[in-house]
Amino acid sequence: MTLDDFMRCTPAEIDAIFFAYAEKTEDEYRDRWEMMRKAVTITIQPHLKRKVSEKQVLAFPWDAEKEHKRLQPTPREELTKEQKHERFEHLKEVLKNC
Repeated sequence: MTLDDFMRCTPAEIDAIFFAYAEKTEDEYRDRWEMMRKAVTITIQPHLKRKVSEKQVLAFPWDAEKEHKRLQPTPREELTKEQKHERFEHLKEVLKNC
């Protein structure tokens, strides 16, 4: 994201971008561990007398969750017209100095 794109974002949009990135990162982390668990289960299965499930081989904290909890953006207070105007003026001054 360029600086120009960032400066055009509202706080709510920045929150949404952050939470989408955090969710993507967490999903990738879990996917890598899930693939490892499946590989280990397939590898040791022929050497066991009975079948075992992937969760019996290696349990993860998120296995206990019934539904994967997603990070949710925190609700923002709506700015008043005066606050919006002050913010606009401040950003205008910052951009003049760039």
